[in-house]
Amino acid sequence: MDGFLLVDKPPGMTSHDVVAVVRRITGMKKIGHTGTLDPLATGLLVLCLGAATKAVAYLTDEPKVYRVEAELGTSTDTQDRTGRVLTRHPECAVTHRALRETLAGFRGPGLQVPPLYSAVRVGGERLYRLARAGRTAVVPPRRIHIEAITLDWPTEAERPLFRCGDRFGFTVSGSRGLYVRTLCHDLGEKLGCGAHLVELRRLAAGPFRLAEAVPLAELTRERVAQNLIPIGRALAHLPSVILAPPSLVRVQHGNPVCLAEPGEATMVLALDETGKAVAVLARRGNLWQPVRVF
Repeated sequence: MDGFLLVDKPPGMTSHDVVAVVRRITGMKKIGHTGTLDPLATGLLVLCLGAATKAVAYLTDEPKVYRVEAELGTSTDTQDRTGRVLTRHPECAVTHRALRETLAGFRGPGLQVPPLYSAVRVGGERLYRLARAGRTAVVPPRRIHIEAITLDWPTEAERPLFRCGDRFGFTVSGSRGLYVRTLCHDLGEKLGCGAHLVELRRLAAGPFRLAEAVPLAELTRERVAQNLIPIGRALAHLPSVILAPPSLVRVQHGNPVCLAEPGEATMVLALDETGKAVAVLARRGNLWQPVRVF
């Protein structure tokens, strides 16, 4: 089974836990994922099975979309509701307009410091291991980009003023590397009253959508096979060419071929005559070299 499997991850499990479950169901060892979700989070987890693990680098870098619930007035060491409270602001009083405009201010390019409780490596060690050991580390900021961010609820009529403990929901679409719990923390810092993540649900990741995902509890070997997204569909943003059998054999052995069809493209998806993805080819002068064979 080669392809991408969209799973609706339940809360309380790590992404690695989900991979382990699917390995047991399928009997396959070669399974990974395209982007982790924290145990608290639910929603779209994209798994890659078999040869699809080779295709991850060629997926579109479209933003990931999240539905978020956050709480004002309190910050925690994990930046979400599972952590130890660091600050509490019982005097918190934030207007609906201030919350809405501060959220909007995060739109566009920016820098974000990954949370201490994360899998980011610093000096060869995972940050969460350093944090659990009580050790500190200088974490360099990373560039992120937020495409869109909107306050969903409550309306201004429902809550013109937010106090400590009040919750709100927003939707955010952001680049790879965005930590939504850090976004909630940074929002609280800008508002001067602290904030933390309460609930997080991923709705989309690149070309994949939650609507196509299967709840983990409903997965069987048969459902995995039925719901696999072919590599060719996942890489449909690349120009494609159909290889005749002689060229197909050359590509499968890692040898370059001559193509007349791709025009100005510098990278193409090679298909066999049945439409199955065979390889990604890159232009090398007048020839096309396989850079990844599936």
